[in-house]
Amino acid sequence: MKKITLGILFVATSLLATSYKPCIACHGKNGEKEMFAKLKGLSKADVVMKLKGYQNGTYGGKMKGIMKMQVAYFADTDIQKLALIISKFK
Repeated sequence: MKKITLGILFVATSLLATSYKPCIACHGKNGEKEMFAKLKGLSKADVVMKLKGYQNGTYGGKMKGIMKMQVAYFADTDIQKLALIISKFK
């Protein structure tokens, strides 16, 4: 049962990773919110570096723990797709 639950969680998280919708609450529809971290204007490479840093615990400030949980199950392809979406915010 535990494996099934983890499998479902992994698939659901991967599907959400290709969408920016889960990020809107904290970062705004176009990455414009400065409450936590403004994403608008970041390059794709910057976003990839930051998301991978959150994953492995080498990047982040006070919100590091929350972001680590958000990206924990993202595959590299998910990170690339999300970074492309975010990099288009102008």
